[in-house]
Amino acid sequence: MSKLIGIVGGVGPKAGESTHAAVLANTRAVRDSDHLHVLLYTNPSVPDRTEFVLGRSTENPATEILRSLRLLVQFGCGVVCVPCNTAHSPAVWDVVQEGFQEFAVGAELLNIVELTAEFVTHTYPSTSHVGLLATDGTIAAEVYQHAFNHRNVRVVLPTETNQRRVQEAIYHPDWGIKSKSSPVAQEAIDALETAAFRMIADGAEAMILGCTEIPLALAEPTLKNIPLVNTTAVLAREAIRRAAGEEKLVTLRR
Repeated sequence: MSKLIGIVGGVGPKAGESTHAAVLANTRAVRDSDHLHVLLYTNPSVPDRTEFVLGRSTENPATEILRSLRLLVQFGCGVVCVPCNTAHSPAVWDVVQEGFQEFAVGAELLNIVELTAEFVTHTYPSTSHVGLLATDGTIAAEVYQHAFNHRNVRVVLPTETNQRRVQEAIYHPDWGIKSKSSPVAQEAIDALETAAFRMIADGAEAMILGCTEIPLALAEPTLKNIPLVNTTAVLAREAIRRAAGEEKLVTLRR
């Protein structure tokens, strides 16, 4: 019997939905009953993670994330995840991890940053430099820099100008992904591609889509023959593995 997968939604309007879609896409199934049990709980009350990490808000998102996780565990979820990279900043995630242990009851809480770093070093073992497309909060918290430094891989960041555009590609009220995701505005796609192209020129051999909404804009597996690492898909695949075993995973295309 597979474990029930729990997804905390609300940490980006499309992040929870995209994670569920990635679970479906990566599950080996030929009929409806072959799919896994998944519970998505959308909590739009989770405060913005970047605003808190950058000190612009005093309301720690960990409180609402923990409220969501507690509900998922109470409903019987054995594997739970939070599809938001910025939420894994220590100021938030350390509180989440500590609080989760109080009610985990054997449930596993996945870490999207560690899983992504592990995936890259396992799948692309010769990679020495990775680019990072992410929110200002994720970059400021240096979660990916620390995760990859431990694996002897250097993180290449966007230029200051390009990072401003990346942040706008996610948050801009008129053309950012959070406000316009179906379809994503061309301006957002252009901003992300411009930043990625520069990081590739600066030596990036793989590109981390370090915000779970960026894959909505950069949906192809590569850019200029450089692999785009979809952190949402990495998280979904590990949720499947922990819930039902390796044999339930669709073979990864490379």
